[in-house]
Amino acid sequence: MVEGYRPGGGIAGTVHAFNFIRRISFPTTAQLVSMFCTEVFLPAAIALPLSGLELATTFIIPATVIILPSLVGELLNAKVFLRSDAVLDFRRLMGVELLCWAPLLVLLPLASAAASIFKSSVLWTDGLLMTVAISLPVRFLTMFSMPIAAQWKRFTAATLVPALSILAYFYGLSFHHILTSSALSQTSVLFLSSVALSTVGVIGILRGVDKSGSHRIGDAPLALFRAFLEHWLEGERKPLESRLALIGSQANVETSILAFEGNQTQSRGCIILSRFHPGPYRNLGSGGLPSRLKAAIASYNGAIALIPHSISNHEHNIIAQEDIAQLIEGTEKAYPTAVDVTTASRMVRERVGDGQASAQCFGKTALITLTLAPRSMEDLPLEVAQSVEATALGKGAKTLVIDAHNSLAGPTKISQEQAAVLTEVATKDLEVCMSLPQETFKMGVASDPLREFSLEDGIGPGGLSILILQVGDQLAAYVTVDGNNMQTGFREKVLNALKALGIDDGEVMTTDTHLVTGLVRSPLGYHPVGEQMRQELFVERLVATARRAINEMEPASVGYSSFSLNLRILGSETFQSITSFVGGTARRIGRSFLWLEIVVFLASLVILGFL
Repeated sequence: MVEGYRPGGGIAGTVHAFNFIRRISFPTTAQLVSMFCTEVFLPAAIALPLSGLELATTFIIPATVIILPSLVGELLNAKVFLRSDAVLDFRRLMGVELLCWAPLLVLLPLASAAASIFKSSVLWTDGLLMTVAISLPVRFLTMFSMPIAAQWKRFTAATLVPALSILAYFYGLSFHHILTSSALSQTSVLFLSSVALSTVGVIGILRGVDKSGSHRIGDAPLALFRAFLEHWLEGERKPLESRLALIGSQANVETSILAFEGNQTQSRGCIILSRFHPGPYRNLGSGGLPSRLKAAIASYNGAIALIPHSISNHEHNIIAQEDIAQLIEGTEKAYPTAVDVTTASRMVRERVGDGQASAQCFGKTALITLTLAPRSMEDLPLEVAQSVEATALGKGAKTLVIDAHNSLAGPTKISQEQAAVLTEVATKDLEVCMSLPQETFKMGVASDPLREFSLEDGIGPGGLSILILQVGDQLAAYVTVDGNNMQTGFREKVLNALKALGIDDGEVMTTDTHLVTGLVRSPLGYHPVGEQMRQELFVERLVATARRAINEMEPASVGYSSFSLNLRILGSETFQSITSFVGGTARRIGRSFLWLEIVVFLASLVILGFL
């Protein structure tokens, strides 16, 4: 068993959030306005004739009492009261209107049916007024949880459209000389009481969330949520990174570099294994660091870098861009200047249960890759690497232990038994590798940006990198794809394509880039490499790249270096606190908000029925 084992820190809990946000992503402004008008006119056209109103009137009433006040009100909100708000622009405010007026689809036909039964020409207005009333909690929750405007501006933004609708309603009654004092007082009491209940209820809910959240996660949850929305909707990552940096922790991030250099052309290739995690999602924090690091090394000395996934999880997300720049600069400075190891062992592969390890030694440095393929695998626990490294140190060797991250069929976590199996097979392979004779070797390296594929396909800007090593008569390939895991079975397809070129063994690895996350609706929140792409085209590019690497083979040498930086990471306690708090808070807000809506609804029934 792995001593001190803790389950790998996945981000499965955020998949539902990614898919939910994708589901409610807003259409264009024109589409929203069209949907909104349809939502309003449809129940009016169906229901109002039941109350004896003429056809023309059934279109005039919703246009003047609902649509026009909503458009004017939200335009004023966007341009005046929420002008400095980056999230709630006119388009998104119209999305709020679409939600707020949705109950009209049910309430107006019900009220009109009642009007028809009881031979009333005005009972249909209760459906309209009740819709206005129960929309207020939604409006207050939106305005008080997201915008950064002053309180009075938030209050105005929450009440402006309902107030304009009520005024338009009063004007219509007055214009037709049917505005009575009882209707005036009843509607006013309904509106003011709904505003009061919504204000008190929403403020109470949000204060409760902030109070409990500030204690548990070390920051105001609503401010953190606001910063998340700014990044998700507007691409502004600095506010969220700044807040996460405040509640994160310091940790040493270790980086190892295995640098290869051709003896004739001085062509360069390298494997960089850094114990950061490429998350938490998209380009936030270190989410896109693998491709950035690859590009930086190419610019620095022309080397083609393979940046496979180290053994790390979401606890090791680097937060601040300054720290990421420091890591990139540190990697450039630490790049081995002495590539004086001229011998290597053959690649050897061992299996224990579902676990596989490939190992190759370069002098006293061992390169080990781990996989559970064709079983699903996710982030491996850090204890696996620590155990293998300790064994190697006892033998006077250094190790780079790679999580190949190359088989996934659905959400999963690494079990304690799987972690133990991987530790056992890695240790076994290390011992076999170190016992093998070493001889001079050749190296060839090539890369392809894979521009035919997109982030939605599961491919990041780092594309494809291939390092091929020849020791004796054995050709071994290391393939890295800038993606987040790989569809189960696709690894084997890639290896078979390489074997057809005469390559004897190898491993296909992914970088675990999180640039691809949260862009598509899927069970994982992203597409692993091979799941949603033209596989034949990918294999075609792979084969062409491998051929270039083979054609450029030349005698080579290798150098090793490592360094450690103290950087700000998300940290295990912070990550667990945020993820557990988000789930609990969502349920708490949902329950409290439901009760608030019920109270407002019942109050509306009492006022309309008895006042």
